[in-house]
Parts: sequence; C-alpha cells; structure tokens
Amino acid sequence: MPKVSIIVPVYNVAPYLDKSIRSILDQSLKDIEIILINDGSTDNSLDICKKYAKKDNRIRLVNKSNGGVSSARNIGLDIATGEYIGFVDPDDWIDKDMYLIMYKKITEHNCDICLCDHYITDGIKKYAIKNELYEKIYKKEELIKKIVIPKISPRYTIPYDNKKVAVVFCAILYNSKLLKQNNIKFNTNLVIGEDTIFNLNNMINAKTLVYTNNILYYYFKRMDSATHKYYSNNVMKQYYKIIQEFYISNNLNKIDNREDTIELLYYLSVWNNKLNNKDYSFIDKYKISKNIKINSKVKKTIKNLDVKNAPLDKKILFILLKFKCILGIDIYTKLQQHLKYNKYLRLIKQIISR
Repeated sequence: MPKVSIIVPVYNVAPYLDKSIRSILDQSLKDIEIILINDGSTDNSLDICKKYAKKDNRIRLVNKSNGGVSSARNIGLDIATGEYIGFVDPDDWIDKDMYLIMYKKITEHNCDICLCDHYITDGIKKYAIKNELYEKIYKKEELIKKIVIPKISPRYTIPYDNKKVAVVFCAILYNSKLLKQNNIKFNTNLVIGEDTIFNLNNMINAKTLVYTNNILYYYFKRMDSATHKYYSNNVMKQYYKIIQEFYISNNLNKIDNREDTIELLYYLSVWNNKLNNKDYSFIDKYKISKNIKINSKVKKTIKNLDVKNAPLDKKILFILLKFKCILGIDIYTKLQQHLKYNKYLRLIKQIISR
C-alpha cells in the first residue's frame, strides 16, 4: 500500500501537463501512487500521460469519455490504494517536499486532514496565500468554528474570529479512511463549487485537522480557467442552496447563525458574475443590475452588516452595493481584474493608514 495516492484529472491541458506531472514525480516522498484520469481530452494530453506512464510504474492511467472533473476525481477515489489521498490539478504544480512534509505531519499527530498554504501564480509572479491559523491540531469544535464556518461565511462577519481562512482543497492531504467510511465523493451535478462542498463534507466528518504554514502548492491562475467563466443564475443558485442545506443539516446555524449572510453571498455572486460577462455592454449591465431583485431579508442584512473588520476591497463593494451604484460596481470589478494579486489595493491601504 503506497503512503499517498495523488489524483490528477486531465482534460485538454497539454501546454501545462508536463510541468504538473514532473513536479509530482520529483517528490521527495517516493512511496506514492499517481492516478492520471484522462477525461476525454481532444488535444495531446493523453499522449503526454502515456509517455510518463511508460517511464514510471507508480503512475496509473485511466482513459475515459468526457464526464467532467468531478466524475474524473471520483474514479480516482474509487481506485486509490494509498493510506492518504491528495489532489493536484493538471495545470498546477507542487513543491518537491509537499507530500513528505504533509505525510509526516498527518501521521505524527494521527489526524484526518493536513492543510498547508499555497501560492497563486501566473507562471512569472507568485503571491503567497497564508491562512491566519496557528500551527497546531484543530479538534472537532475548533475545526468547525475556526475553519468550516469561516469557509462558508466571510471572516469579517463572524464576531468571535476575524482570521483569514483560504482553504484550497488541493493543498490538503486526506486520510483515505475518512473518505471511504463516510462515502465522501464529488457532486457530479455541480458546475461550480464542487471542491468546496467536497472539502466541507470532509471537514465536518473529521475529528482532527493539523495545519502547517509551509507554502507547498502552486495554484496557476489561467484566464481561460473555470474561475473566469460566466455562469447562469441557476448554476449559482444550485451551489448556494447546497451550502445552505449543509449549514442547517449540520446544525451550524445553532453555533453561528449566518443563513442571511449566505443568501447575501448568493446575490453578490450573481451580481459579480453578470458584471464580469464580457458580452454585455455597460447599458446591458445597468439594466440587468437594476432588475436583480434583492429580497427584504437580504436588504436588511446589507443594512445591518458591520464591515468595520472587512478588507478594504469588501468595504468598497458593500458601499457600492448598498447604494446600487452600477457604474461604480462596473468600474470596480474591472479594476479588480487588472490589479493582479491586489498589489495596488495594498498600496491604497498603506496610504489610508498613514
């Protein structure tokens, strides 16, 4: 039994795949199983996978018809034989010591989950995303309060904790028993947020999580990736409905009642999604924004939302939203797209704080 199974879903990523696979093969932890799931690629991604599979017997290659990233990852989960399971997206790469560090942490403390920090990179510059957590073991109650709830609801709306939690599911090592005993899989019906739901289901069932502040995962930000696509309202509504159901079914509303905030996040996402649609002119965006119906409960949430602890960018957004300033929101969202890694926002903060 290998120490770690690493699952990589592959679909039309030929320009990036070599770097991703090499970073996994070069791991200092050698006792690993690499599962490449080719999800019906139409470029030469499959050929690249075959090339590496011939060279290294730790690679298991599955070739399937296109069914989406969740179906590919689920096949990987079905055939994985490792004690622990990790995921790498095929356009990302990892530090050579990632799985050695995380394996030592998770086994030393006998935890269900190990979380590390990550970089966001465009291949040239990189920006560290650090969780504002202590390097320690988080048991059930603290795990829910410090990580699960902040993952669902913005940290600045949570009165008892104002820490930044940026959990990327590929920057996590999972105990395979946790996944199998709780039958945790990816939701194949979701178009967005399937990794977040997967993470939440793992964390709510975990007894312990250990956090290391090592920055070990490189998340490659592509302009043509899923994070830059336009989605229909129904797609986004489906995701937030599942989030709300998760919140209530696990009695999180009894720990911290954030149902109104979750609904607010849905409206913000719909708004932002439409404004980021490049096919719309400003007039189109203005008409759409005016027609977005915000119910009385969300209006009340916006009115009463205390954002004094919010980051500057969120403060600006909420002020613009409160007054339905369409032009301001349009300019602001475009500005955010161009200010990579919030470089200029940090400069503005420094000027304001003087």
